[in-house]
Amino acid sequence: MANFKFYDGYLEMHDNHTLWSINKGFHYEDYENAVHLACIEMEHHYKDLTIYLLGRSGRHVCVEDTPTNRRRYQQLVKCAKKLEQEIIDYFNNEYEIEV
Repeated sequence: MANFKFYDGYLEMHDNHTLWSINKGFHYEDYENAVHLACIEMEHHYKDLTIYLLGRSGRHVCVEDTPTNRRRYQQLVKCAKKLEQEIIDYFNNEYEIEV
């Protein structure tokens, strides 16, 4: 049985500290766009999924607390962590800040 985490009544997949892992400068809007695209990718991968970015700077990555989301909770957490690592890798290795 999964140990569920909650934030503000939603199932929390991830308490996002991604920004702490990015080692170079970037435009915050570019970061927000990368997170938004990762959420869209995850929503397309799973049927009937809506992701909510809650809290300060949208750092709590959450989904509705439904029986379906509880059944697939571990899969969702794993996918969220994978997408976070892809964002970190992109900003640390490929991203070039435009001035």
